[in-house]
Amino acid sequence: MILTDFNQVAIANIMQFSGDLKKNQDNKSITNIARHAILSSLKFYKTKFQKEFGSEMVIACDSNNYWRKDIFPYYKASRSKQRAKSDLDWRAIFDALDLVREELKETFPYHVLRIPRVEADDIIAVLTQWAYTNKVKSTPLFDEPEPILIISSDKDHNQLHTYSNVRQWCPNKKRYLQADLNILNEHIARGDSSDGIYNVLSDDDTLVTEGKRQNRMTAKRLEEFREKGREACQNDYERRNWDRNNHLINYNMIPDNIAESVVKAYQDSHPERDLNSIMQFLMYHNCAQLLDSIEDF
Repeated sequence: MILTDFNQVAIANIMQFSGDLKKNQDNKSITNIARHAILSSLKFYKTKFQKEFGSEMVIACDSNNYWRKDIFPYYKASRSKQRAKSDLDWRAIFDALDLVREELKETFPYHVLRIPRVEADDIIAVLTQWAYTNKVKSTPLFDEPEPILIISSDKDHNQLHTYSNVRQWCPNKKRYLQADLNILNEHIARGDSSDGIYNVLSDDDTLVTEGKRQNRMTAKRLEEFREKGREACQNDYERRNWDRNNHLINYNMIPDNIAESVVKAYQDSHPERDLNSIMQFLMYHNCAQLLDSIEDF
C-alpha cells in the first residue's frame, strides 16, 4: 500500500511552477498547471514504488474544521497570515487542488479519502496502524504485514516507523527519511510552529500574537524532555502544556470515532481502473505528455 499526503505532494510539485502561480494569473491556467503536476507526480510514485509496496494507492486529503481545534483553537491559525503575505494566489491554488482531487476520485484507480474533521495525517496514521494487523501476506513460515510506503515530508510520521513494514519517502528531499524512534518526546516538547503549536514552556497564543515569542528552551532541558518525557515537567503549567501538545501530536491520541471513520471510508472505497476513461480524461484536458504512459496510472 502507498499512502500519499495529497496536499504535500501537490504543493511540492506545483511549486516548481511558482513563477506561473502569481496573483492575477488566470485561474484556468493555475488549474491546468496543478492538474499536470499532480498527475505526473502520482504516476511517478506508482511506477517507482509499486514493485516493492504494491499498486494500491491511497490519496489522503485534508478536510476542514479539524477535530484538534476543539482542543486547541489556535491550531494552524498562523497559516492564513503567512499565506496572505505571499505573492502566490493561494485561493486559486486551493480551488485547483479541490477540483483535481474530485477528478482523481471520479476517474483514477486510487482510494481518494477526504473525511469531515479529519486531516491527511490522521488518515495515514490510522490506516498504517490498521493495516499492520489487517493486511498481511502469507509466507512459508509465518504471516507478515504487507509493506507500506508513506509519501510525505511530515516529521509527525516518525511515530509510524515503529512498525517494521513502514518506510517514508520525502517529496521535498527526494529520499527516504531515516527513522528516529526517540523523537516523539522531543517533538511534543518543542511543539510544531508550522501547526501553530507552541513549546511546553510558552503561552497558548504565542505563535499567533504579534510580537510574541516562545520562551527559550535550553539544550539541557530539551534533552531532559527527550529522555524522560512528561516526567521532565517542573510544574503544573508545563504539565498542562505537555498534555495538550501530546494530544495534538501523538497519533495514539486520535479519537476512536475519527479512527473508525477513516477505516470505514477506506473499506467503502472501491476504485476501478478504466484505461479508456483515463485516456479520454487526459485528451480532454490536453495532458498529451501523459498519454504515452497511460498504463502507469
